[in-house]
This record gives sequence, structure tokens and C-alpha cells, in this order.
Amino acid sequence: MIKKFYLVFILIALFTLIGCSQDEPNATVTIGGDYQIGESLESLAENSDLIVLGEYQNLEDKWNMARNRQDPEKESTERYLSFV
Repeated sequence: MIKKFYLVFILIALFTLIGCSQDEPNATVTIGGDYQIGESLESLAENSDLIVLGEYQNLEDKWNMARNRQDPEKESTERYLSFV
């Protein structure tokens, strides 16, 4: 009985090691909603209606984009969300 237990244990361990040593295939997950997305800069340029070239001089101001749960007109005091 103990020999069968060890044999089963060794087989499970061997299959586990073989399964863990396999390389995972390269995969790209692209998720989008209401807007066009691209996998590269070239595909973004092809999908764009308008491309603007330039640079900004200074940052005018920054605000908390997270909203208050009771009043969405106000900024949240619990969380902070900003994009620059």
C-alpha cells in the first residue's frame, strides 16, 4: 500500500514539474471600449481621424479626477486620480 502511495506521489510530482516547465506562448491581449485601439503606433496612425503634432509649453493646472460618491460634481477626498 505504501509503495503505491509513493508511486502515485512521484507520478503527480513528475507531471507537475513537466507542466510547469512548459513555456507559455506569447499572447497579446487588447481590450477596447468605445474608442479605436491599436497594437502599434502605425496601427494607431491608420485608425486616427486626426493627428496633431506639437508640444505643450507648460501645465496649466491639475485636478482630482476621482469623484465624490455622494456628489459627483465634487472631487473625492478619499481617493486621488490624475492624468498628465
